[in-house]
Amino acid sequence: MGHYCPVGIGLITSGLFPVGTAWGAARLCVTLPFPRWQLFHSAASLPFRLEAATTPATSDSYSDRASSRSSAYSRRENRLAALSSRAEEESNRDYKKLYESALSENQKLKSKLQEAQLELADIKSKLEKAAQQKQEKTSDRSSMLEMEKREKRALERKLSEMEEEMKQLDTKKCEVSDSESVGPVYKESRLSTSTYITS
Repeated sequence: MGHYCPVGIGLITSGLFPVGTAWGAARLCVTLPFPRWQLFHSAASLPFRLEAATTPATSDSYSDRASSRSSAYSRRENRLAALSSRAEEESNRDYKKLYESALSENQKLKSKLQEAQLELADIKSKLEKAAQQKQEKTSDRSSMLEMEKREKRALERKLSEMEEEMKQLDTKKCEVSDSESVGPVYKESRLSTSTYITS
C-alpha cells in the first residue's frame, strides 16, 4: 500500500488515507524508527492513529467545499437571474416594438379613413349640386314649356279673331258691291221715266 523512501527517510504514504483528506492529497514521508517487518502494521494502523489529527483539516475542507458549492449555486442563480432579466427585457422590447408598429399602423389607417371621408363628402356635395342643377333646369324647362303653351294659345286666339274679322270684312265687301250694282240701274230707270214724262 505504501512505498519506501530512500535510505534513512522513511515510508511514503500515497494510498493509505481516504480521498479528499489533507493526508491523502499530500504525499508525506514519515520516518519510522523500527524494523522493516513492523512497517506494514505501522502503515495499516497509521490512519487510525492520525484520525484525530486529520479531523480539523477534513472539517475545514468540507466547509470549504460547502462554501464553494454555495458560491457556485449563487453564481448559477445570478446567471439564471441575469438571463431571465435579459430575456424579459428583450420580450418587453419586442412588445414595445410591436405596440409602436401597431400604433403607427393605426394612425396611418385613421388618416386614410379621414381622407376617404373627406373625399366622400366632396362627392356627395357634387352629386347634390348636380341634382339641384338638374331640378332647376327641369323647372326652367317646364316653365318655358308652360310659357310657350300660353303664347301658342294667345296666338291661336288672335288668329281666330283675325279670321273672324276677315269674314266680317268679306261680308261687308259683298254688301257694298251689291249696293253699287243696284244703284246705276235705279238711276237709269229714273232717267228714262223723266224723259218720258217731259216728252
